[in-house]
Amino acid sequence: MDFKTKLILFISGTIIAILMGLLIVKEYQFSQQQKEFQNSVLEMKHLQDEIIRSKTEYVSKEDLESFSKSLNLNLDIIKKDLASLDAKVQGINVAVVSTPGYHGSGLPSTGTNPKPPDSTGTKPSEFKDEFGYWKNEQKLALKEPINSEMSVPLGEVSFKAWEPKPWGLEIFPRKYSVITVLGQDASGRHYTYNKFNVETEGKTYEIPITDSKFIEQKPESQFLINPRLHLALSGGVIVNPSPKPEFTPNVQVSIFSYGQTSDIEDTQWSFLGVGLGLETQELKPALIISPLKYNLGYNIPYIDNLFVGVDASVDTQGSFAVMGEMSVSL
Repeated sequence: MDFKTKLILFISGTIIAILMGLLIVKEYQFSQQQKEFQNSVLEMKHLQDEIIRSKTEYVSKEDLESFSKSLNLNLDIIKKDLASLDAKVQGINVAVVSTPGYHGSGLPSTGTNPKPPDSTGTKPSEFKDEFGYWKNEQKLALKEPINSEMSVPLGEVSFKAWEPKPWGLEIFPRKYSVITVLGQDASGRHYTYNKFNVETEGKTYEIPITDSKFIEQKPESQFLINPRLHLALSGGVIVNPSPKPEFTPNVQVSIFSYGQTSDIEDTQWSFLGVGLGLETQELKPALIISPLKYNLGYNIPYIDNLFVGVDASVDTQGSFAVMGEMSVSL
């Protein structure tokens, strides 16, 4: 083996080793970040304008099921609907608002209306307490009608006719909770399911939601540092010393990608692939350089991972080839 061949093999091996090292380091860092994130708890945070960031933590499937049961939430109904959308439950969020209630007695009237002149009734000088207002405190339960089948207790008003400040008022404490279940499909699209409860006087009322809307920004494509391993088959023409056809199966590592996310199904383009292959005609190892590849699976249904592109190669004899390629990413 002459010096030129040894140099090409050394350079090729060094490049592949560096790229593989970068790939391994990236995967290790990603796995460590995932472990740290899964073991961490992001506490609730108060922002401006009474905006709250929810407390966030990773839990197991069993913990998620247990949490839904503690909320009296029928998660099976949601899972069934998500299945029809080819999606799964991603998480559950609960926002709770509590009001303390109020109790007051000996309250003055906040306003009065004169008795209509044509109304019936006894004059003050002839008052006989026909309805017993001077003997008994009058009470009126306050309820908030939700629909024809449901009303939620609000409080109670009392009236003592014999006192100068005759009114009493009690507002029951309440706890409002909004439960939101987040689902996600394979493309990253999210789906939300909501439930609204009011708890007061020891009873929980499930209030029908009139309207619910979730708006999600579509991810924008961007350039990413995204090392990936490709298995490729390249075919083309050796240019020198004389034109001849050549097919070279090869393994490449690409460095950059362009797409909505780093996931393969969201990748449109892959850039700067470098690898090693074996020429099937000349039976010589070759250094492969692929400047760009396009993922046909980005636009073709039922295919996520099929790249086509152009590349150039140089074998150990210095023969240069221009080829097209098809590859899949691992």
